[in-house]
Amino acid sequence: MEDRITFVRNHILGMLERGELKGGDKLPGARELMQKEKISLPTVQSAIEILVHEGVLETFPRRGTFVQAAWRLRTLQQNLVLFRPRLEWLDELWQLARREVPEVWISDKFAEGIFELRTTQYVQAYHNQYADLSRIFESCFPDKSDFFLGPFEAFRINSRLVGVPVIYSPRVLFYNPAVLKRAGCSMPHPGWTIEEFFDCIRRLRRILPPEDIFCWHDSEFGWINFVLRAGGGLIDPASPESVKIDSAETRLGLKIYRDLRRELGILQYRHYPDEFETRFFAGQAAMLIEPRQFLCRIRSAGFEEWDTVPLPRIGNGPDVNVQATDLFCVRRECVNPELAARLLKLLLSVEFQNCLARKKYGIPIRKSSIGNSIDYTDARDVLFLSEIPKMQSCYHLNSVELYTLVCDGISNLLVGDEDIDAGTAELAEMVRTCLKIRKVRQNVLNMYPDVGRTEILNSPLSAG
Repeated sequence: MEDRITFVRNHILGMLERGELKGGDKLPGARELMQKEKISLPTVQSAIEILVHEGVLETFPRRGTFVQAAWRLRTLQQNLVLFRPRLEWLDELWQLARREVPEVWISDKFAEGIFELRTTQYVQAYHNQYADLSRIFESCFPDKSDFFLGPFEAFRINSRLVGVPVIYSPRVLFYNPAVLKRAGCSMPHPGWTIEEFFDCIRRLRRILPPEDIFCWHDSEFGWINFVLRAGGGLIDPASPESVKIDSAETRLGLKIYRDLRRELGILQYRHYPDEFETRFFAGQAAMLIEPRQFLCRIRSAGFEEWDTVPLPRIGNGPDVNVQATDLFCVRRECVNPELAARLLKLLLSVEFQNCLARKKYGIPIRKSSIGNSIDYTDARDVLFLSEIPKMQSCYHLNSVELYTLVCDGISNLLVGDEDIDAGTAELAEMVRTCLKIRKVRQNVLNMYPDVGRTEILNSPLSAG
């Protein structure tokens, strides 16, 4: 059970996250704050002092205690921050956390926490901000026979395990058969082609507005599927010519994805994925690319008129998809590795993994939990298992600078009308220049190993 100081601290954080207190607001007096609880004044004051030290609150003599305007930007040592608001299993996690790690506050309002759940491309790009979890994972789970270890490999960067997968999933196309039938489309099938996909889009345009046909967006987890299925990529460290952004195959995938925007009739780019999902659950919208996590939201909405199919084939390109992963990460600034270990044990526990399985939220990283999740009598669900061997998970954008440069550059190409050949050529040269600078910098560090090492390396989690 949580101690009284933690109870008060979490009570105040709850008021902030529920909007009962806002930046600049004065905190109620200690007696008023906890008037319904039998908590001593010194206990309340101790909790307030902790939040002042953490930068969430600030105290002024003779005026009182106020909420910091930038409280959301503070990185708290006892916060577990989630990447998306109101994840479908949040209530169950809270119940388990109160029992196992009561001192931890679970948040989707803070921008960062010492402990975080993040997604694939974010962790790969920001990996230098996270501690190596190899030792903690090893100490918590010396017997790894119950884990799918394949999804871990994309997060071993420079021999460091920067994130531990909690769930993973391939991406497939969800669609509404009734809507496609009404448009006169041939039903999607395994091995269907990009030409068949575009024919379906054109038929849907006759009966639907653009915003109800396909959830087109410029985020990398959308267009990268088309790039990879065309045989392209972004960066391939194993290749003599590592930058693939301006390769013929990458350009083909990007052209197809932008042509899709034009076929949909999206002239001025807008991206409202939540609205598209709402219309899909209402039986209005036709198609979108999602991982198995989306199945959890379908069930919550009570929607039944849906089906799944692999993504369309692009010529002789490979039959691949992009892995979606929810990962537990720990920032380098962590001062409590024991708490990190307890959180990891909770997230990978049989109890929580079975909770995710029942919710059909992704594919549990524990093998023993998958039997509680997949409906083997439903081909729509079994499809995810057949797509697992086809997953690719590494963007090779292993720095914030590269990630921002490439993703922003490609986004601008996709939502605009610039020539893709010229645009990717310019972008590729910028990336090559960045990689050259990085190589020179690394060579200097190798020559002078005691110079320029300013990263925070004295955390217990980063030792060794």
